[in-house]
Amino acid sequence: MLIRQFTEKDLEAVLDIHMYAFSEHINVLLGRRYNREMLRWFLQDFCVKLVAVDEEDKIAGYVFGAPWGYQKPMNKDLVKVAAIEMLKRPWIFFNKRVLRIIWIRGKTILGVNKMLDTTEKKYEGRIISMVGMGIAKGTLRKGLGVSLYYAALDEARKLGYDYSRGTVNKTNTRSRGMHDKIGFQKEDAHPDSPVIGYYLKLR
Repeated sequence: MLIRQFTEKDLEAVLDIHMYAFSEHINVLLGRRYNREMLRWFLQDFCVKLVAVDEEDKIAGYVFGAPWGYQKPMNKDLVKVAAIEMLKRPWIFFNKRVLRIIWIRGKTILGVNKMLDTTEKKYEGRIISMVGMGIAKGTLRKGLGVSLYYAALDEARKLGYDYSRGTVNKTNTRSRGMHDKIGFQKEDAHPDSPVIGYYLKLR
């Protein structure tokens, strides 16, 4: 399996995997157009973006990350397409989880999301947030996720990052086990929080 840079020509194949891997995530409710633009946003030079390709040049998985604080510029850049896709799906406005996400992203765009500032102050140096990773259906349990993550961490070091950080849903035992295996440390979190924060010193 070859791991290489994720490029524009890989976008549709990665999108297919992303829609499968994050089928229960709020973003997927907004459909392929929004998620395509979100993935395209991570093609920028300051991001980590890798794909795993099999012998037939078929994409089997991907991973991407961006510098901590990416949430504000990304949400600003995607707000128009998000609004259009939400208006096409008015039932979304009755989903409490969606309303909570809208509230958080609104605060982020306005620069009043305290969680972003608190995390940045906690670590000295540049932080990369590992935002997403997906493995194609039928490729699970073959160690590809760990290989992709190690490659992403190496790429982050080359780009000058000092820490890697990510969050995992408490119910996602597979991803939690992978983070533990790689050597990530758990952040202190409120017991009622649905996610666990993980960090790793890169240097």
